[in-house]
Amino acid sequence: VAVHSFTPVLHGLVRNAEVGLLYDPARGFEATLARRWQALLRGPSLRVRANYPYRGTADGLTTWLRTQFPARRYAGIELELNSGLLAQPQRWRGLVAAVESSLALLVAPD
Repeated sequence: VAVHSFTPVLHGLVRNAEVGLLYDPARGFEATLARRWQALLRGPSLRVRANYPYRGTADGLTTWLRTQFPARRYAGIELELNSGLLAQPQRWRGLVAAVESSLALLVAPD
């Protein structure tokens, strides 16, 4: 998991999510993990979007790591967080708690 933030407004356009999960949809295990994580994170005050605000195959750390490891051994997901939430401490703490608990559930052994 790589963590990154995004600006809430870019070129005058409001980005409509608090969280983005970037992944390569062509990598089955990675796509499954991202969809599961998205379902665990979603809530009434938390908009979680897949491959938003960027494509999961765009240049980045996880994209480079995919060239280093075969799909069966590596799943790279970028967690994109809306930096506008930093100005809202209560919402930011809620987001951090949601990320923490959802990631623990995602990686917990069955």
